[in-house]
Amino acid sequence: MSEAIGRVYFPGNPWPDGHPLETFEWSARFVPGSGIWFDFHLETIEFRSIDPPEGYEEPPEEDYENERYDWECTDLWHNYSRSIISSSFYARDIKDANGKPGFLAATPANPLDFSEPLDLTAAPAPEDPNDWPRAFGAYILGHDAVADHRFELTPLKGPGDRGHCSVGWTGKIALVYGGSTLGFAFEFRAEVPRAPFGGIRLPDGEPETLEACRACLSDPEGFETVEVDGEVWMKPKQN
Repeated sequence: MSEAIGRVYFPGNPWPDGHPLETFEWSARFVPGSGIWFDFHLETIEFRSIDPPEGYEEPPEEDYENERYDWECTDLWHNYSRSIISSSFYARDIKDANGKPGFLAATPANPLDFSEPLDLTAAPAPEDPNDWPRAFGAYILGHDAVADHRFELTPLKGPGDRGHCSVGWTGKIALVYGGSTLGFAFEFRAEVPRAPFGGIRLPDGEPETLEACRACLSDPEGFETVEVDGEVWMKPKQN
């Protein structure tokens, strides 16, 4: 199943073929007076589940003081078990820092259009990687910082594909947990060939809220209002 979801790559680490994803989620929230905000969440399988390629050479121990040592050392990746990059999983931490998780993806002046590919960016890298707020949290080699996100969302057109996109997600990483002084010197790239859009969560089901959200959609008739666990959502209608 993990192979079918997608993979995330951390160029320069011991796994050039990337790491299979155990979880990938994509959803949205409507914020009155603002617009539709996107949330993304990915989580890898455990790093120990896949061996590095045959012939991979660990960095020599004398390079331990080199700030890239951690990135290239298999044992250290194993020590942190798996990676998470997410706005939803870390939403509580982001809010505590007076920030907003995720990013604004659509407004009435720039409605969300799923008929064409979307190219979206979020969270430019701050000068200081420890600065808040952050749109996304991350656990990579500890609780690190991620920024400069770019999302390429391509709608799928086959039978049963309504509300699904292929997703390419890139960003930069600063290893703040280990005290790196290199800033956003590392990168990640996630590729998900078929990702379902989970829909748009609304703060309530009031008619004015529904109409305000519909104004942020280029094709509001392509969505239906449903209740999930006591919450109101607008979800893509199926083919």
